[in-house]
Amino acid sequence: MRHVLLTGFLVAVFSLMRCNRVMAGDVDKLLKTEDDFELCDELFKRMLKHYGKDFDVSKCKKKDQAVILVWHVSGIIDNGGFHYLFEGDLKGDPHFASTAAAFKTIKAAKCAEAVEEALNPFPESKPPTDVEKRLKVYEAVNAAKRQAIDRKFFSESKEIKRILARYIRENRDEFKHLK
Repeated sequence: MRHVLLTGFLVAVFSLMRCNRVMAGDVDKLLKTEDDFELCDELFKRMLKHYGKDFDVSKCKKKDQAVILVWHVSGIIDNGGFHYLFEGDLKGDPHFASTAAAFKTIKAAKCAEAVEEALNPFPESKPPTDVEKRLKVYEAVNAAKRQAIDRKFFSESKEIKRILARYIRENRDEFKHLK
């Protein structure tokens, strides 16, 4: 009887170990993806799964924050400019400071400059957490200036998948915790 229990236990342990190797292998396989868009998008999805749908970005690992914020925010701004970004909230980044830092971290210089310029009209470059107040301040900026900031962001955001993929590849070991 002891032999049967021990054998069953060992089978379970080895199965879990194999499963963990496969999952780790999946991360390794993902990190070897050559298509830039696929790498960024799949890693972003893996992070969402890892942290859960309603996560706080400030509680994520720093390298993960850069990927999450750049990929998510780029999509938002590309769809409606900074106005669209300021219409919502990023849990864990109430004043968008981590967002600005994320673009610097991955070395997307024009995008980082555009984020900083979009934050400049706010006192101490900190948008209010209240969306209505935030939009009131942002909309008080001359429309031509707002459009110029959007265009600056768009001028580099076309390349964001390449820039972010390079950052991911340079830091691949930092993402192996994702299962």
